[in-house]
Amino acid sequence: MARRTTQSSPGTGKPERIATVLEHEIRSGVLGFGDRLQSENELVQRFSVSRNTIRKGLEELSSRGLITTKVGIGSFVTFDGMPVDDAVGWSQALANAGANA
Repeated sequence: MARRTTQSSPGTGKPERIATVLEHEIRSGVLGFGDRLQSENELVQRFSVSRNTIRKGLEELSSRGLITTKVGIGSFVTFDGMPVDDAVGWSQALANAGANA
């Protein structure tokens, strides 16, 4: 009898799923600009995963520009509801968003 193995497709692992849930909370307004996310320990209990998995999920949110993490303090929402399209370069993206140079 052949043994089947299933592999997660890229981007569907536990850290990605955690990042997706938290991203939804941020983009829907449940968590607003400047809000502090739950502590790593609270997130470990909430999602029933390891602390390392939580950290990877938070790193993903940070790479998406949604949060910033301050060592020893916590992770905070940096998304203000206005996504910046950086495909044209930061200067142009900020100008398009109405920022003054």
